[in-house]
Amino acid sequence: MVLTRPRTVVQWFLLAAIYVAAAKFGLAMDAVSGFATLVWPPTGIALATLLRGGNRLWPGIALGAFVANLWTGAPLPVALGIAAGNTLEAVVGAGALQRVGGFRPSLERVADVLALALLAAAGSTLVSATLGVASLVVGGVVPWGRAGATWQAWWLGDVIGDLVVAPLLLSWSAAPRPRAGRRVIVEVAAVAAALAGMGFFVFFTGQPIPYERGFPQAYLVFPPLIWAALRFGVRGATVATFGASALAVAGTALGYGPFASASLSGSLTQLQAFMAIVAVTVLMLGVVSAERERAVATREEFLGIVSHDMRNLLLGITISAAALLRALPVDAREQRRVGEIIRHTATRMHLLVRDLLDLAAFQVGKLSVEPKPEDASSVAREAVELAQLLAAEHALTVLGELPEPDLRVYCDRGRVLQVLGNLLGNAVKFTPAGGQVTLRVAAEGPYARFSVIDTGPGLAPDQLPRIFEPFWQAKRVGEDGVGLGLYIARAIVEAHGGTIRAESRRGEGSIFTFTLPVYKLAEIAGP
Repeated sequence: MVLTRPRTVVQWFLLAAIYVAAAKFGLAMDAVSGFATLVWPPTGIALATLLRGGNRLWPGIALGAFVANLWTGAPLPVALGIAAGNTLEAVVGAGALQRVGGFRPSLERVADVLALALLAAAGSTLVSATLGVASLVVGGVVPWGRAGATWQAWWLGDVIGDLVVAPLLLSWSAAPRPRAGRRVIVEVAAVAAALAGMGFFVFFTGQPIPYERGFPQAYLVFPPLIWAALRFGVRGATVATFGASALAVAGTALGYGPFASASLSGSLTQLQAFMAIVAVTVLMLGVVSAERERAVATREEFLGIVSHDMRNLLLGITISAAALLRALPVDAREQRRVGEIIRHTATRMHLLVRDLLDLAAFQVGKLSVEPKPEDASSVAREAVELAQLLAAEHALTVLGELPEPDLRVYCDRGRVLQVLGNLLGNAVKFTPAGGQVTLRVAAEGPYARFSVIDTGPGLAPDQLPRIFEPFWQAKRVGEDGVGLGLYIARAIVEAHGGTIRAESRRGEGSIFTFTLPVYKLAEIAGP
């Protein structure tokens, strides 16, 4: 004989009490034939309990269902039959979901939501509705002619319980709990206010907007629901859907809103059919949003690990190549040529890794920029000196027209040097031997203007609108690069609050100009 632990028995009675309270609330909503209600939270409570606590808790469901129906006035045999149906509904639904490969009660994937909607909400609820109505008909409580309407109300009420109540309990009982910062709290409050305002407008207006006007009133609840799902994932979707459902039921029960009619049961039938669609749609949107966030986080983690390892490897190659070049005699031309190729290739790979990481960071809004006061002349001079080393190999001249030392900008020095390195490097690469590249820096109101001017072949008018697009290149055959430099340069400049543009004509060279905020203005406005 297996003895039940006292703690489990306590859980049975606690679950039964919660079930009875929720059942009495639902049955107060103009239950069809006295027992079939379109508002039935116990179904969701029972399903979530078995999925989280295990099938050992089914006696609590059976006890709660039996007491609730006996209290409502069902004869003893009928109450037992209804209780059996309600219990089997939860057991079958939980069992079906648990047998789905990899089902997660936290509803983290689209497959989990589909399984919940199809196997539990649409499937297992057939058991309760069928056994419950059969018990009422056989027991003489409901005439055969009312069986169809009773079954429809019973089933639809159970469906809503599985789609609105169960996801709320399942998602919020999962660990870990989300951490709410100040900005999150403010946005949550804004979403709640928008949902409450729109919910009261839609479901508590005395005169519903007629459908023939072309804009059904009920669909006005979708914007705040979508907002909650996109910004806060599954948990946001479940809370918002539950809140909208509560407002909708309350307003309709009081005779307000677009679903209100002479019969409360008829009103709730239309409302709950609508809310079933809303619940699945919003929940699916929340899951997709959460999946995207997890994918982005996984990508960032992967890129961080790979980039760290690749950078270490490339640094080792670069140092080894430099050591090799220092050790080789001057007349070992072939060996020195191979060493230079190794060093140049490692440098290109390092730049490519950096650009790919910056691209990933920019696409998710996490491009790192840490501005502080910098001398514009010093930044420009460093960029020119680096470009002159590259220009010497191409027989070009790189000049700097620099401002007075008192022009200070508010910027991330390393990031700005990255922008200048890209612009000057492109200018050197595309300017023919004997040409000239100039970096000009000047004050322009509250901004400092950096201009890179070359005497190269220029760009065609149809190329200019596309030069800041990712992976687009206007280059000669055989040139290296993947077309990310200008795209990332634009992202860096815009992250500083500046702008970047290009001017060019065929045969007349090109001018790339970007602006950075002058430090005095930034000091007042803040970063």
